[in-house]
Amino acid sequence: MGVDDGGGEILLVVNGDHAGEVWFQVDEDRPWEANPRVLWHDRRDVRKLADSFSAFMSSLRPLT
Repeated sequence: MGVDDGGGEILLVVNGDHAGEVWFQVDEDRPWEANPRVLWHDRRDVRKLADSFSAFMSSLRPLT
């Protein structure tokens, strides 16, 4: 897990159907267990950044 300067978390999935993918969780004040009926990858505060870690790394650009 990494974090951005706004407190959001950058997540590398290590197992399951989404293994190897990189996702971003927006910093919200609610726990992961807030609604257990919703799968983690379907939550509104989580979005996919890349299909793989190498794709994520190659998408990074310098700040301007």
